Amino acid sequence: GPAGALDGGVSVWRRGCAENALRALLDDFGPEVVVANSFPREQMRWVLEDVRAEGIPLGLYMREEHSMTHLTVSRLPFDFVVANSEYLAAAAIAAGYPCSFVPSVVDLSDAIVETDRRDLVLVNPVAENRPEILRDLATQRPDIPCVLQESWPLPPGWRDELERWVGEIPNLLLRNPVPTPAEVYREARLLVAPYGSGRPRVVLEAQCNGIPVVAADQPALREVVGAGGAFVPLDGRIDEWIQSITRVWDDSRYYDQLSELARLHAHRPEIDPDLIVEQFEQVLAGVAL
Repeated sequence: GPAGALDGGVSVWRRGCAENALRALLDDFGPEVVVANSFPREQMRWVLEDVRAEGIPLGLYMREEHSMTHLTVSRLPFDFVVANSEYLAAAAIAAGYPCSFVPSVVDLSDAIVETDRRDLVLVNPVAENRPEILRDLATQRPDIPCVLQESWPLPPGWRDELERWVGEIPNLLLRNPVPTPAEVYREARLLVAPYGSGRPRVVLEAQCNGIPVVAADQPALREVVGAGGAFVPLDGRIDEWIQSITRVWDDSRYYDQLSELARLHAHRPEIDPDLIVEQFEQVLAGVAL
């Protein structure tokens, strides 16, 4: 069977298509409970079949809106459901699935840094995350260094387009992936989060360094940003984004207020890793064999 490498005292198996390696892993590892997340619908059905064949409880951990389709389209019979945002938990309950809210654990130890507070940063500049906001702002405000921070590999054609922007705009930078989160925020003054869904860890990483966030006004971001940032309507025009960003950037009193609120929000009890682990263990205790 597959060998699991130790990572922080935990056995970790890595496969490009985890659903294809699952049956051998179940035989080799013999888990009492399986928790799945971030699979497309077809692959999730395969996971369910393999796990059920072994008589093992299967839970869904919802971390993105797409995961709702396992409940609303596929209607899969999970033994339990957990969501990392209150919004997703409420949606699961509305779909007829009892669901617990347990935030994702975010390891902040590699994210803490003394920032120079000079850059505007957008992490993961794929087209759906509206990097044109930074392109247009950089054009209007040559005094603001704007960074498009690559995280997941960008499609080649889209990378070419971003590099074209960077070649035309001196204060716009496309930065390759960096080894630690701290490098993302080492020079950051403000994080832009135009994400249409989800509860990204980058918000917490930025806020723990006192970096405010200008975010899309969608439920999961409302939860994770809290008072430590400003919001723009989800379908807001680019000029609305620029207006909100430049207000935070230019108004030092407003910026300092948001910075302090961001730092406080990043230390709220709800996201303490020990508490999160305890909550997850309580969920698993109800279904373990």
